[in-house]
Amino acid sequence: MRSPRTRIGRRLFDLARDATVEEGALLGTPAGMIDRYGVALALIALTIVVDFSLAGTTSGAVLGVVLGGGTLLFVLTTSDASARLVAATRLFVGVAIAIAVIAGLAGDSARVQALIPLAGGALAFVAPLAIINRLRQHTTITLHTVFGALCLYLLAGLFFAYVYAFTDAVAGPVFADTPVAGLPDTVYFSFITLATVGYGDLAPGTELARMLAVSEGIGGQLYLVTAIAVLVTNLGSSRASAPAGAEGGMSTREQPAPEQPTGPPSGASRPPVAPPGAAPPGTDPSRAEPPPDRKR
Repeated sequence: MRSPRTRIGRRLFDLARDATVEEGALLGTPAGMIDRYGVALALIALTIVVDFSLAGTTSGAVLGVVLGGGTLLFVLTTSDASARLVAATRLFVGVAIAIAVIAGLAGDSARVQALIPLAGGALAFVAPLAIINRLRQHTTITLHTVFGALCLYLLAGLFFAYVYAFTDAVAGPVFADTPVAGLPDTVYFSFITLATVGYGDLAPGTELARMLAVSEGIGGQLYLVTAIAVLVTNLGSSRASAPAGAEGGMSTREQPAPEQPTGPPSGASRPPVAPPGAAPPGTDPSRAEPPPDRKR
C-alpha cells in the first residue's frame, strides 16, 4: 500500500505532466527555422521603427535596406517558401545591400534613399503572401499561428505606407499642407490610421488618399476583432477537415463519432425459426414440400 507522501508525489507528477502537454499543444514545436513567427514579428517591428526614425540619414537608410531585406528572407524561410523564390530573393537582397553599402560609403545618400522603398516594398508585398500560404497549412492553432497573424497586421500598415508614398510621388501631394511626404510621414500616418488613432497633424489631401485611409482604418479594425479574436479564442484547437470544394474553417477539437451498432438492438425479439419440415412464416402450408425420407 502506498504511503500518503507517495500518492501526493504521484499526483503532483501527473499534474506537471498534463500541464507540460497542454503547454506544448498551445505553443507548438517549430521544426528548425519553420514557423518562427515570434522572431519575424520582432524583426518586422524593428524594420518599421528604423524606417520611421532613421531613414532620413545615410547610415539609417543603409540599415533600413539591410533590415528590410534580411526580414524578407527570414519570413520566406520561416514560411517554408519555395526554393526558387528564396533563391531569387536572396539574390535580390544581396544586390540591394551591396549597392546600399557602396553608395553609403561613397556618400551618395540619394541612391541609398531610393533603395529603401525597394527593400521595404518587397517586404510589404511578398511576405504577406508567404505567411498566408504557411498559416493555411497549420493543423492546430498555436501561439506561432497568432504571431503569424500579427505579422500580417504590421505588414498591412507597412503596405499602406508605401502605397501612400507611391501615390505622393505619382499623383501629387497625398497630405494636405504637405508638399512632399517622406517615408517617415507615410509610415506614421499609415499606422495611426490602422490603429484608428487619428491625431489630426496629417490629413489626406486628395480623394484617393481619403479612400485609402478609410479602407485601411476599417480593414485594420475588422481584422483585429475577427481574425485575431477567432485565433486567440480557439488557441490549441484543431482545424476541421473541409469537404471537397469547400474551404476549411477553424473549430474546436472534434470528438470521434460514436460507432453505430450493426446487430439488432438489445431487447428486440428475434424472428421465429421454423422447425424442420414446417413452412416458413408468411407462406402457404399446403404448398410446403414434405421433408425427404430418411433411409434406415
